[in-house]
Amino acid sequence: MKQTLPLQTRLDRVAQHIIRARLFFDLWFYFEGENTRPQIIETMRDYNEFFRFTLHAYLLSYVIYIASVFDGRSDTISLVHLPTEMERGGQLKGQQAVEVKALLPPQNQSSQK
Repeated sequence: MKQTLPLQTRLDRVAQHIIRARLFFDLWFYFEGENTRPQIIETMRDYNEFFRFTLHAYLLSYVIYIASVFDGRSDTISLVHLPTEMERGGQLKGQQAVEVKALLPPQNQSSQK
């Protein structure tokens, strides 16, 4: 039988995934943004072999991390299930529960396996 990690551990892991997603997005945006790219394009051209795949890797890493945060499967640690669990456990109540659930996409029952 599979044991579930403690709630705080799962919350910490989701938070780390969000932080990492934002980090990779910020890195990608720095190199692709219209305000920053013109300032660094010559350096990027000097090291074109490095930057050839780096930008794609940053964007792909962002997508993977952010997708994991919203994964609807029941065997994953994601924001989709944690608020309901916290509400059942009494850690999230009343108006706070309503506000948190309003921020998240509705759960799709068919995606939970």
